[in-house]
Amino acid sequence: MKTKFILIVFISLLLINNNIFAAVIKVLEAEDGRPIYGVSISIGTNKKYFYTDKHGKLEVDVSSPQRINLKKSGYKSILDTLYITSDECVYYMEKDAFLMDQIVVTATRTDKTLKESPVITQVIDKESIVEQGYSDVKELLSAEVPSLEFSDTGPMGIQINSGGLNAKNILFLIDGERLAGEKSDNIDYSRLNISNIERIEIVRGAGSALYGSQAMGSVINIITSEPKEGFSASIGGKYTQRNGLDFENYDESDRLYNYKKRLDKLNLNGQGTLGYKKGGFSSLLDFTYQTYDGYQLYDREGERRNYKSKDSIVELPVSTTPTTVSGNESINIGEKLSYETGDLKLSANIRWFNLNKYDWVKDNQHEQNIDYSYGLKVNYKNLLVSMNADNYDRYSKSEINTDNRSLIYTNDIYNPKIQYTFDRLKNNLFNFGAELLFDRLYSDRFTYNVYESKKQWLASIFVQDDWDVTDKINIVLGARLDEHKEYGLNAAPKASIKYDLTPFTLRFNYSNGYRCPTLKELYMFWDHQGMFTIVGSKDLRPEKNNYFSLSTEYVSSIIYCNVLAYANLFTNKIDGIWTNDETVYLYSNIGKTELYGVDLNTKIKIVKDLFFHGNVNYLIKQHNSAVAANIISPLCLSGRLEYKKNLSFADLVVNLSSTYRSGKDYSVLDDNDEEYFVHIDDYVITNTSVSCVFQNKYRITFGINNIFDYTAPIVSFNSTNTPGRRMFCAFNVDF
Repeated sequence: MKTKFILIVFISLLLINNNIFAAVIKVLEAEDGRPIYGVSISIGTNKKYFYTDKHGKLEVDVSSPQRINLKKSGYKSILDTLYITSDECVYYMEKDAFLMDQIVVTATRTDKTLKESPVITQVIDKESIVEQGYSDVKELLSAEVPSLEFSDTGPMGIQINSGGLNAKNILFLIDGERLAGEKSDNIDYSRLNISNIERIEIVRGAGSALYGSQAMGSVINIITSEPKEGFSASIGGKYTQRNGLDFENYDESDRLYNYKKRLDKLNLNGQGTLGYKKGGFSSLLDFTYQTYDGYQLYDREGERRNYKSKDSIVELPVSTTPTTVSGNESINIGEKLSYETGDLKLSANIRWFNLNKYDWVKDNQHEQNIDYSYGLKVNYKNLLVSMNADNYDRYSKSEINTDNRSLIYTNDIYNPKIQYTFDRLKNNLFNFGAELLFDRLYSDRFTYNVYESKKQWLASIFVQDDWDVTDKINIVLGARLDEHKEYGLNAAPKASIKYDLTPFTLRFNYSNGYRCPTLKELYMFWDHQGMFTIVGSKDLRPEKNNYFSLSTEYVSSIIYCNVLAYANLFTNKIDGIWTNDETVYLYSNIGKTELYGVDLNTKIKIVKDLFFHGNVNYLIKQHNSAVAANIISPLCLSGRLEYKKNLSFADLVVNLSSTYRSGKDYSVLDDNDEEYFVHIDDYVITNTSVSCVFQNKYRITFGINNIFDYTAPIVSFNSTNTPGRRMFCAFNVDF
């Protein structure tokens, strides 16, 4: 008994000496005192994060005093010293109207607030996504980034244009990881699951020093959500007015029954999440089921061809052949697991995606795409070791016998990485990293009528120094060195300077980008029905570019504005040239492209509850030699009015947005190899949505896309393919 008493006294003294307390932390909104759910809280030097519950509370054992850091998207961060008392420790967080305290990672591969980032980064946060009722990432990015356009007007699949560049020069990432599976140089954008996005970070300019090949024009990094403390769940759905009923009065005896039925699916989107976080363990399961109604677009006007060399104009009759947009049905399921103990964090993720794409070819066949990806991460203090794999298969599937399918394409990538952050110097933060990228493609494009595999690998090392020269000046220097299987060594440097002149911030950025030749460009030998042959070349060198930008940013309590001027200079562009009397299309390094432009981004707090968001992108000059950049409107701008009001019974958000794209001209060679020009008129797309949240858990959203029912008078790869005005309604419930 005496021994037990001594032991109890000893333990009590030990706890007292170390000041261990059960702290109750409560976080409220500064404006109205409402509890804030999901605030991430780190205490002391421990990198482990805790989260407030639905009452804004967190109970945790801590020693006193300790440094405490509170963060949540949409609110200003709080850094304070925590002194434990018998009462609740209450913190009031202010709204961060311009998200300047938002943590971003893409520009430097380290955590930085938006205001500290050395490179201008555009952030689209979760609230903007759910409040406006977007169905997919394509719809979201088209509305939020006016210089970025998607088109889906034929068998080439979905294409992307951004600031005069196509998908070859735009790198998409999910949580910093690459995606496999391309079609006409574009990834499968249907894979990007909008229901599980925490935020999207967009960094303009060459990012190859950090991310390697393809990051020449911009890096778009989709950051997925993390589970909150305890059990959490959500379920939601969206119905959008269908794009048209293309077939009527058909039954199962019809030979094309399956073909017609699948092209006339509803526009539906259902999603849900199931999360759990307790102690060091966390799990988050997400799923999405989506169907999309295929449709046809008919020209209302005839094409007007301007032969400038002959000073003549030819007007064609209105085409009666429709432009088709395929329907589809997809399932997307993912799981994220993590376990954290002390300085060690183990993470794993796995995802399965199945897309059936229903085209307009009456052959009782359709395209099926199946992707399986997984990743592992080990994070110990400042060391990160990871492995990510992505396996994308494409099949031709029978619509009569659904068990009958044939494999026609496979793309596999394996990407192990290691990164170490050295932070022991007062004003310098060093990043060192190395990675391997293995790429395999199985196709019939390498040898006529034969399916075979081709492989390539790329080994890289990179270093970056993030140096706070003074309290106002930050310099980031970095470089990447690659060894490629075919072309050998390649170097990509970068440098940026940020000068804080509060309320102004000046940024200068130089970065070198590159793009490795793809397996198709290296090894392709494909005969197109005896008409012509497309041939790759092992002698290809990587595309290179030098990107320069200068920006100024102004922030006050009511306005945020940044203006960025840039020059993007490309050399060794990879494209095809016709040889042998135009019977052979040979991939070669030819020509150069120079792009100059100005971007403006602004957010204005007009009155307490009313905000204006504006974006302007102007392509000042586009100079091409031997090869053209993508055809894009030189002037793109968007404006959005956002009204937020906390009512007694609900939280109301109303959005009214418009996107304007100016007219543009593009050139084409006719059957006689004579060049003519076609003009596409400018146009405006206007959307609106109303979203209400009841009891902080039930959300209902109504909206109209393309209010004024605009459709292109002549539909092509260079025009919009909107089906016109469509109304939608959506709901979401958080448990």
